[in-house]
Amino acid sequence: MHIQHKAGDKLFVDYAGHTVPIVVDPKTGEERHAAVFVATLGASNLTYAEATWTQSLPDWIGSHVRALEFFGGVPRILVPDNLRSGVTAACYYEPDINETYARMAAHYGVIVLPARVRYQWSETRLLRIHPRRSRSLHRKDSRG
Repeated sequence: MHIQHKAGDKLFVDYAGHTVPIVVDPKTGEERHAAVFVATLGASNLTYAEATWTQSLPDWIGSHVRALEFFGGVPRILVPDNLRSGVTAACYYEPDINETYARMAAHYGVIVLPARVRYQWSETRLLRIHPRRSRSLHRKDSRG
């Protein structure tokens, strides 16, 4: 089903699939795993992605701020998946938004409208936009 999006209307945000290994010390080969935050504008499919060490609230909020700086503006609506850092209680009719996330949204003047419960929009959207990259994000190793 094809959905029409108005320009500047929605920004879809989530963490993509599995974590990715990042070498933090080239001398010892020490690796840490990072989560990949992805933000995609609904109309243009312009995508911002970054790796964060965790999916905790500070990383979630910081990733949003950097994504909005990257896009050079704010959408009317943020559409997160039901990640605990953003949505404390998922509900089809009245989801409970994390207080800090709600304050960040109010600061930027945007509405937070979480994705429907059990509806993985981001994985589907990411696969359609970047099929090769998203396959490599879902693999255990770093080959792409």
